[in-house]
Amino acid sequence: HEMIGDTRSTEGYDAHGVMFTPDNEELWMVNRDTDDGVIIDPETDEVIEEIDEVGESPDILAASPDGEFMFASTRGPEQQSGPHQIAGDTPGVAVIDVESRELVEVVEPDPIDNYDDSDLEDPEVPTPDFHAINVVPGDGDDDYEVWAIDQGVANLYILHPDGEGSIEVQNEVSLGEGTEEVPHMVDFDSEYRYAAIPSTGGAKTQIVTVDDYEVVEELDTGAGSHF
Repeated sequence: HEMIGDTRSTEGYDAHGVMFTPDNEELWMVNRDTDDGVIIDPETDEVIEEIDEVGESPDILAASPDGEFMFASTRGPEQQSGPHQIAGDTPGVAVIDVESRELVEVVEPDPIDNYDDSDLEDPEVPTPDFHAINVVPGDGDDDYEVWAIDQGVANLYILHPDGEGSIEVQNEVSLGEGTEEVPHMVDFDSEYRYAAIPSTGGAKTQIVTVDDYEVVEELDTGAGSHF
């Protein structure tokens, strides 16, 4: 548990999300404030490539099991968590091609086009602000689910590969009232039977079944439950 190397720059500001590619040959990191990222060689700890565009205010990263894509949650105009000015106009899931290092698209399950200016300025109206993202593997490397959580609206979205080089929303699960719950992160047990979703606003952690997306338990885990 000791530092084994010098601190290196991420060539941007507000470094946050990190994720290894499935083959462990690359470590990706994104910067929330400058909307860019870097790729690090885990053997040398050196930055080997810079990525100019990974979506607006990219937060958490997840990788597809086949190593084809890196997914980043992108924040919304009204942030529900975080001490920095990390707001964006395209809240959703950024899809980045690992080989080309190019941003394919940003999937917006709940686009801010659905809101008018008064909605975005009204604290009582929940507006999208994506944060948690994770991947459930399937029977094959190209068979998987992307779980993305809109902590602003308090919705869980399940996305699947669309067979055309991107992903699309297949299921939507309400996790409560968007102005109260703020579901923040998502992680799974080792056999991917259950997901645990803590809520920074709701002082609880919800247990959700992976096979049918049902909330089967709510645990009192205290105020500010995070991860």
